[in-house]
Amino acid sequence: MVVEENDKVLKLSDNPLKEDAGVIEIAKDDIDERDESKVSIMPKGLLNTMTKDEILDLLAYIISGANPEHPAFRK
Repeated sequence: MVVEENDKVLKLSDNPLKEDAGVIEIAKDDIDERDESKVSIMPKGLLNTMTKDEILDLLAYIISGANPEHPAFRK
């Protein structure tokens, strides 16, 4: 997962599922091809196990960027 990007460098998380994941830095000149993944890091069928309130909380978390003061957390 891309964590930072500028004109010269692309920084990727080596494991986006870990909070303390390392970062891999790649020079953009070394990249031959780039494409978005068609597979989500979200486990398949996860929403089927969640209640409506849990799904709304997850969406609020994603929309807010984990900022508990964001309006998405207000009911």
